[in-house]
Amino acid sequence: MLFRSGLESNAVSVITATPPVALEATNLTQPTTTTTSSGTTTTPPTTLSFTLNWESTAKATGYAIDLSTASDFSSFVTGFNNLAVGNTLSYGVSNLVNTVYYFRVRAIYSSVVSSNSNVIIIENPGPAPVATVATNITSTSSVIEFTANWQAVSGATSYQLDVSTDSNFGSFVFQGKNVGNVTSYVVTGLQEQTNYYYRVTAVSTSSTGTAFSAYSNVIGPTETAKMSVLDTLSNITGVGGGGGAPSDWYLGALVLLALIRGYQLSKRHNQYEG
Repeated sequence: MLFRSGLESNAVSVITATPPVALEATNLTQPTTTTTSSGTTTTPPTTLSFTLNWESTAKATGYAIDLSTASDFSSFVTGFNNLAVGNTLSYGVSNLVNTVYYFRVRAIYSSVVSSNSNVIIIENPGPAPVATVATNITSTSSVIEFTANWQAVSGATSYQLDVSTDSNFGSFVFQGKNVGNVTSYVVTGLQEQTNYYYRVTAVSTSSTGTAFSAYSNVIGPTETAKMSVLDTLSNITGVGGGGGAPSDWYLGALVLLALIRGYQLSKRHNQYEG
C-alpha cells in the first residue's frame, strides 16, 4: 500500500526589488533673455515646469515618485509623496514655484516596492560649459573621427556630450554620453562626408544629488571629409601605410589618374587658347 505524507514542497518566487536610476529632468522652463541697446538682461521664470525621467527596471509593474524642496525629503511637494504614476518612464510637472527641487523614484513589483533611486536636483540651470571648435578631424580609410572640446566649469564633476547630424538635435549619434571630468573627447565611428554637431552639459554630483547645467553653445557643422582616392587605393592594395612595394594594379591606377588630370589641364589650356 502506498502512503503519501500529504506534505508537498512549494516553489517560492523571490523578487529582487531593484531600484530604478533617476535621470536628468528635461523640458525645464528657461530664463527669458532680453537684449536692448543697454545690454542683455536675463529674467528667471516665475514658475517652473519640467519632465521627470528614469530608466526602466526589469519586471517592474509601475513606479512611484517623490518630489521635495528639502534635500532629505522631510517634506514633500503637495501630491508628490509616493505618487504612483503607472508603468511609464517619465512624468510631467508644471506650474511650480521657482525654487530648487529634489526628485527620486521607486519601482513597484506587484506588492513589493524597491528602495529609493539616486536623487536628481532640479533648479535653474547653472553656468553652461563653453564648447570650442573641434580638432583632429580625421577622415581616412580606417579612421573617421574628431575631438570635441570645451572649457571647464567650476564645480563640475563630469560632463555629458551630445553628438548629432541635426543642428537642432532632433536625433542623436549619441545623447547624454558621460565622458568623465575631462574637457575633450574623441568621437569615433563616424560617416564620411557628413556634418556633425555637438554640445555639452556640465554635471555636478554631491551628497544631496546630481545637478545639470544648461546646454553649451553648439559647435558645427564639423564635416568629415571624403576619403581621398589615393587613401582608398592604399587601403585596397595594402600599400601606403604598411610599407612594401606597390602592386602593378596600384601603379596602374596612379598612371590612369595622372592621365585624367593631364587631359583636364590640356582641355583647360585649349579653351584658354581658343
